[in-house]
Amino acid sequence: MNHHCNLRALTLVPALATALAAQIPTDAIVVLETGTVTGQNYTYVDLLGRGVTPVLGQNFLLQPPPLSVAVDPTGARDFYFQANPSSLAGTWRSSTGLLGSITQTQWGSWLRTAGDRVEVGSTRVFTLRGGAVEAIAKVPTATILPPTLLFTLPGAIDLAVAEPFLYVLADNLGTSVVIEYDLTAATQRTVGTYFGARSIALSPFGGELALGLISGDLQRIDITNGAVTATTQTGLGSLVAVGYSRLGTLVWADGNQLWSELVQGTPIYISATGIRDFGVASWLVATATPFGRGCARGATVTWSVPSAPSLGNAAFALGLRNGVPTSFAVLATGTDRLLGPSIGLPLPLDLQGIGAPGCLLLVDPAVLTLRTTNVFGETDQPLPIPWSPSLAGLEIVAQWLVPDPLVGPLGLATSSGLAAALR
Repeated sequence: MNHHCNLRALTLVPALATALAAQIPTDAIVVLETGTVTGQNYTYVDLLGRGVTPVLGQNFLLQPPPLSVAVDPTGARDFYFQANPSSLAGTWRSSTGLLGSITQTQWGSWLRTAGDRVEVGSTRVFTLRGGAVEAIAKVPTATILPPTLLFTLPGAIDLAVAEPFLYVLADNLGTSVVIEYDLTAATQRTVGTYFGARSIALSPFGGELALGLISGDLQRIDITNGAVTATTQTGLGSLVAVGYSRLGTLVWADGNQLWSELVQGTPIYISATGIRDFGVASWLVATATPFGRGCARGATVTWSVPSAPSLGNAAFALGLRNGVPTSFAVLATGTDRLLGPSIGLPLPLDLQGIGAPGCLLLVDPAVLTLRTTNVFGETDQPLPIPWSPSLAGLEIVAQWLVPDPLVGPLGLATSSGLAAALR
């Protein structure tokens, strides 16, 4: 019996290791903000506008904050950023883990001089520095290597890449040009000339670029002939960043608002400090990520998960930490955080009407589970995940309700929500 158990454990280790190594949620937008000394520089925002997650374990030493951010397209663990503080300037890489936490921030050997913009390809990191378009291998080395200068483009302000092609946007006094650079042949051509462009993105399906303009307009560009195929007036200010999702839909941001083509009529995020740049995660990965905020006693509650919600993970569980000691907690679980089918109401739902002023129900409470807490205010609810391909892509959402006599007649406070994406 023990022999078979050990073999089973050994077969699960590679799958769990892969899941744990890749934890930026699929379709999350990594938003880079101006930040504050005590605030976040990065926030995860759901592409469908279903939640906002502050990134945990943030590095506060980088002041002024980073300038540009890009998500690694060949995995979902890392994002890269350009920083220009008083010291340690250059290209950094942050690796993330469960619950939206940064597990490591590394000052890489990629580039030790501050740049203006960063993008990541399948094998290389690309940067702009005062018109110099540079590249260096994505895997850092013990030796600090200089980047390779690809070419120089006066007025270069943004990048887009899908190796073997790199697209560089330059602007000089309102006249904008897009250059395509063939990384294999080391040749370049002009895609087209435009007016007032500030940011650029490349469709994951190829053949199309998007430009964000100073006027707030979005333009779709045919890469083959450089023609503008569509123009959208967003009604925003100058677009600091534009991007594509893995579905080919657009995301764009001015200095304060982030919008998604998949959510009509409302921004999916409004920054309290200011948006500098963003990157869109496209890698399909199992993740467990908190979102929203708790109220009263529930605001101090934290989540615990032992491992990612991977298919076949019999050890997956949802844990409560920093709850009320030697008491109870109620775990609400469902599969929706936009609508509560079990209650027939849209989410989030203000619970003031049932005696919990200031508290929000963030998830569909399809299943309510009563748990007792230990002397440390902890409890864990096992949720084993069977190996069933039909479950891939399913999202399980959860929220804790904890006792708090100060929360009106209901006497229960709500925690932040948690979204577990099964892969």
